[in-house]
Amino acid sequence: MTRRPLRPLAGVIRARRRGENPDLIEAHRRAERLQETRLQERRRAEWRLTLMGFMLLAAFSAATIRMARLALSEPGEPQVTARAAPLSAARADITDRQGRILATNLPTEAVYTQPNMMVDAKAAAEGLARIFPDLDRADLERRLARGRFFWVRQAISPEQKQQVHDLGEPGLQFAPREMRVYPGGAAVAHLIGAVGLRNPEVDAAELRGTAGVELWFDDWLRDPARFADPDRPPEALALSIDLPVQVALRETLLEGIATYSARGGAGVLMDARTGQVVAMVSLPDFDPNLRPKNPRDRLLFNRAAQGLYELGSVFKPFTAALAMERGIAGPDTLIDTTSPFVWNRSRIHDSHRMPREMPLWQVIAKSSNTGSARLALLAGARAQRDLLTRLGLFDPLPLELPEAAQARPIPPERWSEPYVMRVAFGHSIAVTPVH
Repeated sequence: MTRRPLRPLAGVIRARRRGENPDLIEAHRRAERLQETRLQERRRAEWRLTLMGFMLLAAFSAATIRMARLALSEPGEPQVTARAAPLSAARADITDRQGRILATNLPTEAVYTQPNMMVDAKAAAEGLARIFPDLDRADLERRLARGRFFWVRQAISPEQKQQVHDLGEPGLQFAPREMRVYPGGAAVAHLIGAVGLRNPEVDAAELRGTAGVELWFDDWLRDPARFADPDRPPEALALSIDLPVQVALRETLLEGIATYSARGGAGVLMDARTGQVVAMVSLPDFDPNLRPKNPRDRLLFNRAAQGLYELGSVFKPFTAALAMERGIAGPDTLIDTTSPFVWNRSRIHDSHRMPREMPLWQVIAKSSNTGSARLALLAGARAQRDLLTRLGLFDPLPLELPEAAQARPIPPERWSEPYVMRVAFGHSIAVTPVH
């Protein structure tokens, strides 16, 4: 059953008195209401269409005005107005103890390709190969022919920039760079280390330490807070090294290597009162401005802080100190230096003829193996090992060089009496010269 809506009773009675049909009257009223609703919806739709038309007209007008302004303005390169987090290549200087510059930054340029602007790729490849002889012309042609962006050089000199500019090729562009230079040259090669570009694909590539002091103090050297005040130069990192002493030690080592036809050498000069390293040299060395790219290159090996050697007679003062510390002997105590010294199956010889006995100070001065071995046996293995432990000869170096942490001393396999005697004069134990 369909439920019909109720109609006002008064209206029905009034229609019947007039002889009219109430149903027709009600239908007419519904039609009027429907027509009124449709009229309102039409007015609303017309208003929306009018508003949308005005919005489209405003957008097209703004675009037209902007295009007209661009057409009437002078041509110019687009400029980046802001960056969320600009990269900084700033890096503090490194100096010696007297303030002499060992490492500093110089502004330079990088050159890269812009394929969509390249006019003559073949001529560009020929020109670049002429300016940079180490680049292969055929390889450059192939890379340019691919039509892809790539960096030709990350750092170029002003002369090279002018030569690239003179090629007249719009597809070769320049980007700002900071170049790290080392005025100290080869004298500080194994100390100063090196830097590399962290993000070479962006304009302001960041310099990061990769070896030596540059790596150890990397966070300190590139701390943005040091460059916050443009009117105040950032504080430099001062090392304990004295550059003239470093150069003098290197020259002395070079003379020694030439005299004895040695394959290499190492020298360390320290302040006995503070333990600071005043000079440390390893040979052969290299120019840090042209550092070898192969990390396994033998020139990169620091013989002073990385090389482990049986250092021989420099251990004899340790043995003398052990004897005096334990009250076994004093500087003038006579020590048996009869050679050879036989202990079970071990035979210890001196390199040259010695008196049958000498005071302790002469055992050191004349470098007697037999005297040192006898003193070590009297002190005992435990006391000898304890002294060397306290001296730090079993631990990596506490030195501000990443490479030094890789050099872990090699003690004897077991601390029996034959090893005790050999350690007394620097055999059967390997440490670095800095140790």
